[in-house]
Order: sequence, then C-alpha cells, then structure tokens
Amino acid sequence: VPSSIISRRIENREIEFIGPRSSLKTFAFPQTHGELLPDRIIPAIRKALVEGTVLFLAPRKGYGNAMLCAKCRNISLCSCGGRQILTSSNADPLCSTCGNLEKDWKCKWCDSTTRYVSARGIDRLHEEIGRAFANTRIQLSSAPNILSDVAPNTKIVIATAGSVPGNKEDYSAVVLLEGQRFLAASTTVYEELVYENFFEAASHVSKKGSVLIVLDHSHPVVAALTRWSPSILVKKILRENVEAFLPPYSSIAILTLDKSDAVVLKSGFTKSVADGRLPSQTNVVLVSGQGESQSRVLVSVPIEYRDLLSKFLLELSRKRAIAKKNVVNIALDPYTLLT
Repeated sequence: VPSSIISRRIENREIEFIGPRSSLKTFAFPQTHGELLPDRIIPAIRKALVEGTVLFLAPRKGYGNAMLCAKCRNISLCSCGGRQILTSSNADPLCSTCGNLEKDWKCKWCDSTTRYVSARGIDRLHEEIGRAFANTRIQLSSAPNILSDVAPNTKIVIATAGSVPGNKEDYSAVVLLEGQRFLAASTTVYEELVYENFFEAASHVSKKGSVLIVLDHSHPVVAALTRWSPSILVKKILRENVEAFLPPYSSIAILTLDKSDAVVLKSGFTKSVADGRLPSQTNVVLVSGQGESQSRVLVSVPIEYRDLLSKFLLELSRKRAIAKKNVVNIALDPYTLLT
C-alpha cells in the first residue's frame, strides 16, 4: 500500500503505479455485541479448516492490555494512575506504568473482585479461538517469538501484524480479527500501516482461499481487498488530509518548550507571517495541556514552502542559542503529530 506521500506523487503523475490485476473472495462479518467471532463467521472458518491451514491476524500481543471491573465496567487503575493489564488469565493485575503487581485485587469503585479483560491480546485470543475450535493444533507468532515456519500438522496460525510466518503462502483462509480495533487509529499514518498489514496478511491466502474480516460491510477496506486495489483507501486518506491541511499537502513543525516562553514564541510566528517572512497561508497553533510544564507550538505551511520553513527554524534556533534562551525542541514533519 503506497504511503500518502507517494500516493500524492502518483496522483500528480510523477510516479507510475503498476499493481497486479487480481481479486479476492472477501467476506465481512460485523460484530453485534463485541464478540471475537460473530456467529456467521464460524461455519466459514470450519470449512476452511477442512481445506487447509487458517491464518488469524490479531491486533496486539499480550493477554489483556486493559482490565475492567466486570460489575461496574470502570477501568482498573494503579495507585499511580497507570492502567492495569493482565499477563495471563490467573495473573495479578500489573501496572503498565510503574510495574507494580496488585495482590487480592478488588474494584476501587464497587469492591467487586470479578475482572473483565478488555483490549484482548494474542494470548487471550488464543484461549477463545481454542475453545471455539477444540482439538485443533494452534501456533502463535508475535514478537519476539516470530515463527520461521509452520509445522505440517498445524491447522491454525495466530499472528500479530508483521509476524506472519513468511514461508507459507497458501492459507485456506485469512481471518482479520477485530477490524474496528485495528482501525481505531489516532492518525492517518497509523491508518496507512493498518491497511498495509491487512494487504500483507491477505497476500498469504491461497488462490481458492478467502479473506474473512470482522468488520462492517460498508467499510472501504472490504471493497479494496476484494478488488486488490489500495487506491480506494489511499484516495480516502488524501481527501481527509487535504481538508485538514495535513501532510502531504502541508509541512508541519512542532516546537516544544517551557510554557512561559510558548506564548511569546507563538506571537513571534504570527508577526513573522504579518511581516511576510513566512507565507500568508501559515497556521500557528499553541497546544498547552493542563498541569504540564511544557507547551507545543504547531506551525504548518503549504508543502511547497517546506524549505522556507526549514531555513526559518534553523535561523530561529541559531538566534536563541546566541541569546542563551531556553532550549526549544524542534521537529520538522515528525512521523506522528502525537508525542
């Protein structure tokens, strides 16, 4: 799947995209109550198991990456404020922030001792899939224990994104689990990675096999996989990014500094736009979190002015160093805007 940057160049005919003409049997099975495997997908998987090995793609590794109270459904938090996770079904809750284990856990809200596993990881999915397809040999593949090959008598392989065994290209079915969790991406960069992972996993299906995705039928990824055409998804991302003035249509700099200096710096950028040292289309935004010691100034310009912004930031950094002002952390076009 081409990135949004490459896709824009393809749209501008700077690059010619040559993709294979193909189609896949793709079927969508929406969740109704948050179940891992909707009822209608079970017969399709059983049929595929008769024909060969089935690959399941899991959204995350681990067991339970979040824990809730089964009675009141409040998220379980450590005394430090960090989210508690489970490493196995019988393990004590572990804080994802400070690493503290809590013995004899009970809900801080209602005193219930019954736990509910949320944000299921591959180990938890292994348990549920094992119960659904009893007496079936299953192998897991996730970092750091990525399978180099699949045993001959294995019928189910459960893998996380990027951990699909590379020696097998003829799965009778590829099941993309919890599609909505995969697609709950905070930025379009992560959304691109999800689509890349879906296409990579689907490429391992046999010619007569099918792709089964736990997702609503209307999502464009279903049609994209069926037609083996990532352009459907890429055009969607480009359309959203041009409306939001995000890369690849803009160049964005993030300046992180002390709160006391942030307001002055933002005013300086605004004045530079008024004086013509930065383009008139420049957007300047101050992001200041409550209770945080530092703030961020986001400066975005049309992509054709990237070099101008780069030189401006270099000069700004040089002048602040000469004046011995507080350090400013400058990131130009970072991988993600969330830090």
